[in-house]
Amino acid sequence: MFNDYNKEFQFLINVSREAYQKKEDARACLVYAGAKAIQRNKMAFVQKEMTIPQFLDLATTGHTFCNLFNFNPKKEYWIKNSKGQSYQTYPLYCKGENKGAMKIQFKSDKYFQGSQAVFVDVDYTSYKTVPEYLAKLSMQPTCVYMSFSDGIEKSKVKSRRFRLVYVFDEILDQQKFLYVSKSINDQIIADTGEDMEDDCGTRMSQYMNGVYGNDEKYEFDWIYTPRDFCVSGDYYIKPYIEETKEPEPEPEDDPMKFDNQMLNDMESMEYKTFMHLYSTRYKYIYRTEKDAWEDGLYQFTDENYLQLYYYREKVKDGEHRRKKLFWAACLRRLINPEIDPNTLLFNLYVDRERFYDNSDEVMSIACLTRRVRKAFEMTYEELQRFCGATVAYWKANRPYRIFKSGIVELYGSVTCVMKIIRYKELDVLYDRSISLKENIERGLTVPQSTLYRYCADRMIDTNPNRPITEREKRQQKRDLKQEKIALFQKLYDPDKSIRHNKEYLADKGLNISVGTIAEWSKLYYKQDFARQIERLRDNTCFDVDLPVLNFDMDILANEKEPYLEETKSYEMYNWELPPLYWENNNPCMCFS
Repeated sequence: MFNDYNKEFQFLINVSREAYQKKEDARACLVYAGAKAIQRNKMAFVQKEMTIPQFLDLATTGHTFCNLFNFNPKKEYWIKNSKGQSYQTYPLYCKGENKGAMKIQFKSDKYFQGSQAVFVDVDYTSYKTVPEYLAKLSMQPTCVYMSFSDGIEKSKVKSRRFRLVYVFDEILDQQKFLYVSKSINDQIIADTGEDMEDDCGTRMSQYMNGVYGNDEKYEFDWIYTPRDFCVSGDYYIKPYIEETKEPEPEPEDDPMKFDNQMLNDMESMEYKTFMHLYSTRYKYIYRTEKDAWEDGLYQFTDENYLQLYYYREKVKDGEHRRKKLFWAACLRRLINPEIDPNTLLFNLYVDRERFYDNSDEVMSIACLTRRVRKAFEMTYEELQRFCGATVAYWKANRPYRIFKSGIVELYGSVTCVMKIIRYKELDVLYDRSISLKENIERGLTVPQSTLYRYCADRMIDTNPNRPITEREKRQQKRDLKQEKIALFQKLYDPDKSIRHNKEYLADKGLNISVGTIAEWSKLYYKQDFARQIERLRDNTCFDVDLPVLNFDMDILANEKEPYLEETKSYEMYNWELPPLYWENNNPCMCFS
C-alpha cells in the first residue's frame, strides 16, 4: 500500500461511452429494445487509462464502469442470448456512434481478463453520514462516490447508499480478484458490524453505475497491492475457487442441513430431469393457499394473503438477480412459516431456472444455499420489515379468489371457470318457483343477461306462473297423445283379444276405447320381427314329404353339351323352385 501524493497514478478500467442521468436509463440500455425506447444507444464500453480525479469526474457525471475483458477484436465469437439462441458477432462495434466500443455481450466471465479496481456497493447502513461509516474502516478506500439511490426510501428503508473503490497498482487476474474482493467485503463487515446487502462487487462481469446530480465524493489516494491482502504465490486462491463452485461445507451439528443428494443432483442433472425426480417430493410455493378448495376449483383469500411477483422476461445481469432471489426466499418464509430449508432451496432453484438469466453462472447452487441460510437467520419481525412493501401491497390489492393450480388450463380459460362458479352460486340463490324478473326484484344482484344464460343452461322456465297459451295447450295434447302411443306400442299384444288388451292396458294406466285399440294396432303397432318368427314357430306345423332323388353316378363322368344361348334353360331344379329359362337375356320362371 502506498499513498500517491502526485495524483498522477493511472489505472485501467472500462467506461461506458454514454452517461446516464437516471438508473432506469442505464438499465434500459442493457438491451436494444430498451435503448430504442428512450432513444439511446445500447450500452457499450471503452477501455481507458485515467487518474483518480478523472475517474471521479466520470463517475459523478453518470458514466458506468466494468472490469477488463480479453478477446480478439477481429474474430467473430458465438454468443448465446437469454432465450438460448446462438449467433456470431464481433466484440467491437464496427459502425455507428458506438464504433470501436466493446459490446455488452462480452462483459462476461468467459472473457474476463482482470481488474485494477474493486468496487464495494454499500446499499444499506445505519450510519447517518458517509464519514462516520468510513471512520470505522481499517482499510480506507481509494475513493468514494454516491449512488443513484442515496437517501431515497427503498422498501420503506431510508439509508445512505454509496460505493467504495479500491484501486490496485497492478491488474488482478481472476484468482487474485476473487480472493481480494471477498477479503475486502469480509473486512468491511468485521469493521462496521453490518452485513453486506449486496456483494455484487465480487462478480467478475458486474457493472457499476455512476451517479448524476450528486457531487458528494471522497478521495484518499490510497493505492493498494495484492500483498496487502496476504496474496503471494499460489496458496491463496484454490480454497476460495473450490468454495465458489461447490456447496458450502456444513457442520455436523448444523440444524439447517441440506439434502446432499439433492445438492449433487442440482449440480449434475438437467432441469427437466431434476424436476421429474423432485417435483413430487417438494412443493413449489408462490402464494398463500389453504388446504380446502371450494368444489375443488377455488378458494377465497383473506387479509394474510401474499404472493410472489411473476417475471414475464428473465431477469438479467445488472437487475439485482441475487437480491430478488433473497427477497423471494424471505417472502416464502412469510407465506409458509413452516417451510423447511430443503423445500425453500428447491423453490429458489426453480425460480433460477424459470425467471433468471444465469448464462454467466453467477447464481450457483452455493449462492442459493447462502440465500436460504440468510433467510432462516432472520426472525419473523425482521422478515415483515424487509418485505413490508410487498405485504402492504397485497393487503390493498389481494384478489377476491384464487384458482387451484391446473384448473384454468383444464377448462380452457378463466371465463369458463368463473361461469361454473357463478352458476353453482346461482343454483342456491335463484328461486325457480318465481319468474326471472321477480328474482331480480327480490334483490338478486346479477345482470339480467347472465340470468337468462343461466336459465337457458339449466333449462329453467323464466316465467313459470304465466298462463298457458293455446299453442302450448295444443302442444301438451300432442305430447300426451305421443306418450300414450309409446306406451301402447310397448304393452299391446296382438296375440290377445282387443278386450283382453283393453283390460291389460287399463291396469297399466292407459285407458283407451276398444275402437282406439283397433285403430292404433293398425297405425302404430310395429310387430317385432323376432317375436313374429317365434310365434310362427310355435303355431305352425310343417308336414311335407320330401321326394327321394336317385342320381346315376355314371352321368357325372359324361361331359355335358353346352347350352345354346337361344334355348338356355335350367331343367334341374328342386321341389321348391320352378324351372328357369332365359328370355331376352333375362331369367324367367316357368309356372306351368
